[in-house]
Amino acid sequence: MRFLIRGALLCLLTTVVDAHTVDAVPAGGWRWSFSPWVVFCVAGSGLLYATGYFNLWRQGGPRRSAFKLRTAAFVAGWLSVAVALMSPLHAAGARSFSLHMVQHEILIVVAAPLLVAAGPWTIILRALPPDRRHHLKSLFRDRAWRRLRSGWAFPLLAWLGHAAVLWLWHLPPFFDRALQNESIHNIEHLSFFLSALMFWSVAIGPRARHRQGLVLLFLFTTMIHSGALGALLALAHRPWYRAYLESDSTAVLTPLVDQQLGGLIMWMPAGFVYVLAAMALMARWTLMPRALAAMHRS
Repeated sequence: MRFLIRGALLCLLTTVVDAHTVDAVPAGGWRWSFSPWVVFCVAGSGLLYATGYFNLWRQGGPRRSAFKLRTAAFVAGWLSVAVALMSPLHAAGARSFSLHMVQHEILIVVAAPLLVAAGPWTIILRALPPDRRHHLKSLFRDRAWRRLRSGWAFPLLAWLGHAAVLWLWHLPPFFDRALQNESIHNIEHLSFFLSALMFWSVAIGPRARHRQGLVLLFLFTTMIHSGALGALLALAHRPWYRAYLESDSTAVLTPLVDQQLGGLIMWMPAGFVYVLAAMALMARWTLMPRALAAMHRS
């Protein structure tokens, strides 16, 4: 744990130092991005999960088979984060707004719900020594934390935080500044990802069945306000972001068409994910009790 903490601080310092040399939208071809902070977080989380899964598998027993589907969800979500932040998509997103939107939506509506559905903490904790594991479990069992998770404050905070982050970073001054400074760009992506994790933990987490009406309301309103932002971008008559006007990457698409395409990506495909999640939850809540009742009768 000390090694991980020291590595995280070192990578964060390196990222901040490197950020002073990033003054404009980068040019050039498609290339992989290896920001030290991103590489450390992605590699570290994968290593912790792999270690915990190995420890669980080595212990044997019937419980390990129950984690196969959840492990597949974690691997898919983990790879989605890597693709969004480390593949050539990251560099291309600095020169194309539509590709930038693809990157954001991968983090928000692909990686985040997959990782929440995986419930990785059970396996990650198994990578830690028993004393550290016991200490972390005691923190999660704290009365104040449990009261926050079971009450209305956490779901409301998750919904409001996700909406605020989404709209704030798409305001032209903040969006342009993030493209000009790699450190701010990392903060932007981190806030998107963490707020999405909070939102999806409310929407599809283990406590979602206890607040069904609230979950459906949050999914519906998130689809509406994110779709509204996408529609504003898609129907705009002029480009919003100066960084893409100054970029030389729009040989195929003009800045306005590129922005409209990005708005459509946020409006349609991403909005459909919220609808699909709501339909899946409704089917689970209505069909599962009937199936269980039929099993008991038989």
